Amino acid sequence: MFNHIVLFKAKNTATKTEIGAALESLEKLLEEVVEVKTWSVSKVLSMRPSPYDYVQFSVFDNVKGMDQYRHHPRHEQVKAKLKQVFDYEVVDFEA
Repeated sequence: MFNHIVLFKAKNTATKTEIGAALESLEKLLEEVVEVKTWSVSKVLSMRPSPYDYVQFSVFDNVKGMDQYRHHPRHEQVKAKLKQVFDYEVVDFEA
């Protein structure tokens, strides 16, 4: 399995409306990308301080599925919207 984690930090200039719209577009992305096997988007609920506000976790069968997702036209559109609202870090790994 190939795992993809994105940690999001809202930009200081982002409004609650912009954050909500960006997160909604991220969640709707799942409806269009069939390569995703597991998907969740959540507010970070950490017992310790975290520089991040939200996390997206997804699982693919393999790297090929992740690549198809990464280059999907709808993913590119959503990513452009997210970049306006969030700073983020990406971690990918096989498990």
